[in-house]
Amino acid sequence: MKLRIATYLLVTAFFIGSITPTFSQSPEQLFQKGLVKEEGEGALNEAIDIYNKIVENQDADKSLQAKALLHVGQCYEKLGRNEATKAYQRLVNNFPGQKNEVAIARERLSRLILAVEEITKTPQTPKFTKIKIPTNPGNGVLSPNGNKLAFVSDGSIWIIPLHGKVDPDIAGEPTLLAELPGAWDYGSLLSWSADGKWIAVNGEETEEGTVAYNVQVAGGKSHEVRIPNRGGHSFSYRLSLSPNGQMLAFSAIEPGLQLEVQDPNDRRIFTIPVSGGDPKQVSSNGAKARLPSFSPDGEFIAYVGYKKGNIGELWIVPSTGGNPIKLASVNGRLRGPVWSPDRKYIAAHHEPGNNNSSNEILVYTLSYDLSTTEEPTKITLPGESFNLLAGWTPDNELGVFIQSEEYPAIYTVPASGGKAVQVTPEGQWPYYPRWSSDGNRIYFRPPFLPRQGVDDENKQSPALYVSATGGNPVGIPVVKSNLDLTSRVPGGGFNISPDGKKIVVSTGTEPSNPNEGNLWTISLTDGVPIRLPSDRYFDCRYPCWSPDGKWIAFIDDTDTQDKNYDEGFKAIYIIPAEGGKIRQITSKADSVGGGAITFSTNGEQIAFFSGSTITSITVEGGQSEILVANIKSESHSQLAYSPDGSKIAHNAEGKIWITALDEGIPQELHTGLPKSARLSEFGWSPNGKKIAFFCNIGGEAEFWLINNFMPLEKLAQKKETEVSPKTTTLQKVWFGDATIMWGSPSPNGQFLTYSDPATLNLAMRDLSSSETSILTNDASEHPLQFNMGSVVSPNNKQIAYAWYKNNHELRIIDVDNPQPKVIYGNKGEDVYPCTWSPDGKTIYAKSYLNNTRKCRILAISVLNGDVQVLKTFDGFYWLQLSVSPDNQFVAYHYPSNKNGEIADTDIHLISTDGKNETKLFEHPANDQILGWFPDKNQILFKSDRSGTWDAWTVEVFNGNAAGEPEKVLPEIGENAAPMGFTKNGAFYYSLISRKFDAFTVPLDQTNGVLKSKSAKPLLGSIRNAKWSPNGKLLALIKENWKINQRPVLIRNSETGEERMLTDNLSVRHLLWLQDNKTLLILGNDKKREPDKNYTGGLYTIDVQTGSVNELLPFSDYQGKEWEIGLKVAQMLAYGNLNQKSIYYIKNGQLLSRELATGQEKILIQNESFHSNNYTLDPLPGEKNLLFCNEDQIYVIPTTGGKQITIAKCITSNSLVVENSAVWSTDGNYIFYTQNKDDGSVLWRVTAEGKNPTEVWHSNAPISSLSIHPDGCKIVITTLNQESEIWKAENLIKEVEKIYSENE
Repeated sequence: MKLRIATYLLVTAFFIGSITPTFSQSPEQLFQKGLVKEEGEGALNEAIDIYNKIVENQDADKSLQAKALLHVGQCYEKLGRNEATKAYQRLVNNFPGQKNEVAIARERLSRLILAVEEITKTPQTPKFTKIKIPTNPGNGVLSPNGNKLAFVSDGSIWIIPLHGKVDPDIAGEPTLLAELPGAWDYGSLLSWSADGKWIAVNGEETEEGTVAYNVQVAGGKSHEVRIPNRGGHSFSYRLSLSPNGQMLAFSAIEPGLQLEVQDPNDRRIFTIPVSGGDPKQVSSNGAKARLPSFSPDGEFIAYVGYKKGNIGELWIVPSTGGNPIKLASVNGRLRGPVWSPDRKYIAAHHEPGNNNSSNEILVYTLSYDLSTTEEPTKITLPGESFNLLAGWTPDNELGVFIQSEEYPAIYTVPASGGKAVQVTPEGQWPYYPRWSSDGNRIYFRPPFLPRQGVDDENKQSPALYVSATGGNPVGIPVVKSNLDLTSRVPGGGFNISPDGKKIVVSTGTEPSNPNEGNLWTISLTDGVPIRLPSDRYFDCRYPCWSPDGKWIAFIDDTDTQDKNYDEGFKAIYIIPAEGGKIRQITSKADSVGGGAITFSTNGEQIAFFSGSTITSITVEGGQSEILVANIKSESHSQLAYSPDGSKIAHNAEGKIWITALDEGIPQELHTGLPKSARLSEFGWSPNGKKIAFFCNIGGEAEFWLINNFMPLEKLAQKKETEVSPKTTTLQKVWFGDATIMWGSPSPNGQFLTYSDPATLNLAMRDLSSSETSILTNDASEHPLQFNMGSVVSPNNKQIAYAWYKNNHELRIIDVDNPQPKVIYGNKGEDVYPCTWSPDGKTIYAKSYLNNTRKCRILAISVLNGDVQVLKTFDGFYWLQLSVSPDNQFVAYHYPSNKNGEIADTDIHLISTDGKNETKLFEHPANDQILGWFPDKNQILFKSDRSGTWDAWTVEVFNGNAAGEPEKVLPEIGENAAPMGFTKNGAFYYSLISRKFDAFTVPLDQTNGVLKSKSAKPLLGSIRNAKWSPNGKLLALIKENWKINQRPVLIRNSETGEERMLTDNLSVRHLLWLQDNKTLLILGNDKKREPDKNYTGGLYTIDVQTGSVNELLPFSDYQGKEWEIGLKVAQMLAYGNLNQKSIYYIKNGQLLSRELATGQEKILIQNESFHSNNYTLDPLPGEKNLLFCNEDQIYVIPTTGGKQITIAKCITSNSLVVENSAVWSTDGNYIFYTQNKDDGSVLWRVTAEGKNPTEVWHSNAPISSLSIHPDGCKIVITTLNQESEIWKAENLIKEVEKIYSENE
């Protein structure tokens, strides 16, 4: 069905309408309900919502609207918000007849203004409010309305009201939303979509990557999303949902890089449809990027970048891909950006150091075009924060988790349990407590050790110790070194040798020798460090000594090319204590997990974590066996046998567990410390009677709201002063299939009408809730019936729409009683409604007479269908109509005719009786009507008079322009199609957005295998890409669809650097000549476009100098389309290094043209060559051409003669991009595409047309192919196209009054 109406998609743009819902309660009943919420329950925000519904209800009584608006102001006053002034001012301005309410509003305004005068003398001080949540989840994100918190606990998603019934600062009762296998969160990584309907959360890890869940808030149904490898660091797992919950942004390792990138910041930003599909990289290759965040309108993604020298950066990138923009750079790091709901600000944590800790938030103010920021507003937190920001509410409150005060220290406790004794001072972070061999000391890792040798005064020992009975820490001797010998956290080991003379540590210091790792021993007597040599590089974690001190075991998952070692998974290895050959103990089947390992007391076995078990294996390898089953497996890091070997201890969930091996049941070690105490690293005393452990008391992540952190608004304080005009705002309200723009907004701004993409029935969408409903049910494919275009009546109760049934007829339907009624229809005539008269009695429509090829402007009576013809035009033109608010004129635009040729479009006004007509402007530019402002004598139109397509306004009096036009919205775009105005002046319009995605993919052309998972994207909207004959350069056509630009760039395939070759040509197709220096271009010279006889040409460009030479003009072609020369779709040059000719198609003929003489020769004439949708590709050696169109593929000899059919019936269902076909580099195969509505299929056949094989299926139509000369990779470009609906507000500047106390 879509195929039969696809032509309409390419040539039309319609007014779409919207409808008023039926109120389940009368305005009077709603007002009473609002009073109950305001005065009875104190639910002020809910009361405001109810009162605003009454204010916006056009059917409500004026006096009731005024009362409701007065209560809106009073509620805002109680909440202490500046919106109170705006509500009172609106009441004074819009309801002058309601004297009692206006008097009260004026009195409140005067008091508020005096208060503001005092307030503005005092700088803003952020206010911090702790929300007490008894369950203390420690993670979570705010709902879009700011009233709820979603968090993850025990594999489930919970939602909790922030303001409970006991107290506004005490949360309400949590509600279980969904139980999800493996769901987890650390630091607020989950995401809530801006429409409030979806929550995304991380799930379990698999070998292929991560499972994420997209959960429906209404009902808890979930959908799995498969995400590639994230790299194993918590902040690499942040998720961000698009506003409608249909796209998910995340960071992951760049395809082609090693599976476990060492730098946790070395990630890229991707998006993926939650319904399934391939991930799309949107950040730059090679640039470190994490922590994505969708903007509220879904247009951009903010993320943080990382540079050497501990530099953090804030970036944004278009969510569909494009050039990233750097907004800010700071010393330290930025973390977890969140957008303000109005998209004007971005807030992020600032981390001065590298410890994931922040006590400062930076709030950046964005410029209009989001390209720059002002100096940020700084918010100093009352404590440290390790979480990401939880969100930004509509009330301008930031949600943040702040750690309560912490008390870290080392304690000792009897191994049988008892009362713990603190042995180190508080305030330090003494990791890895380890007993000396005599039991008199406890050694531990110094807190946050800086590099040694940097500053003599700041030298620190690699190990500290205290007396086992307690005291102040003492450092072991320090040896001058430029190396950082700090043991890792986690995985640093820090274990004492059995003889008590050394510690073994795993550090972050990279080795300088390929036969070394990061394993060191350090003498406890003189501090001398020794790096252990080995037979290969290794990356060690959790090293431990054998009981005899001869061996060190460790975990490593380093990839290696040595066939003697397994790759790509965690395994246990041992190495001699003095260094030497490494031996692998475990295999992949043993599933070694994260966390410490430990030798048994007899040295014969090694115990390790494996899933939810503690498992052991002999030092000789072999079959492993389970020691302890069903342990608490979250966040364990330490494991140790008791000195007598009868027990084994481990940590999990902030506790220490001891298991008697003859029983196998873990028992908690009781310490007598508070429940908030979190125990982690520990060690047995040599006699086994005590355990030393590290414990942190406090430090829980508590939820806070921050307000008053932005500068005060500048409120007017003088009598009858002008208020600064409101800033024009743009908001993308919807995007999807092209049929969603077949409608208009309702005058009250509550609904949008459209054509349902699935059925093409008339439908409506609630603009606040996004709920949709189908109004008609007659659409069908046999016989063909569908809706195409609709507008809503002034009272929001009826919809006029065009319905196709052999031809388009005009129908009307009531919103409350959807029974269609035919108003007008004639055989052989298509009619489409454009606008209603202000009184709702007349529909102004455009009509097309198919037999005579004329179009008309009609005024059709709603009552009886009587028709008045206002204007008839010779020829078809897609008209746009808009009626003046006083119903005196209909505005339209139409191409002018100069010297018998079609020229620019002009705006005309025709009286509604059809008797008088005037042209609005005499201007050489293209002017096109967008609409008449409601209740204004102003017109909104788009024009290219400034060089770009912008939106302009002009005042109109008595059918003539009064004054000069004023630009109000720059670069709205040539394809912006008006949909209509709401009563309050909001303008809705649609755009067809499109972007070409390009990526290089490894290819095995002999076997027909495409390795799509290893695809590497190219940045920008790349319409076409062609390799140079030597494969060193890649020529790119980059397209800016909005402003109709297609420059040529050259990309170095080795370095990835790109340079602009020319932007003077708007290019349709290109190819390389065999000299690797010259490009052949089909396109438009933009400087010559004003010449009406110029329709493009064939050019050569020197890729080194950029010089352009015209080879062949197309002045003999009629029409001036961006496709350039309607019958010239593509030409290609080929041959050898002594290239003599090029080949191309023109007027249904295949021609050869000698480059030297320009002589042309007709090779073949074929009706197939009249198709616009085809491609040509040469066989190396200049013997045969490959021709591909919608129906078949030919091989054509370059000398002329009969073409050979290779494939038939490859008919494309897509009218957007043509099918493509290319030869393999060896000439043995042909690769071609078959474009359909649901994407494209890439096929391969032999050069004789045999053995067709499906190579790849793409969800988007493939627009071009280019195989690298080495035959090992291919560049593929695909097209992503959709409709967008935008809302523009505050397009007209107005002067408001502020009333002072003396009025």
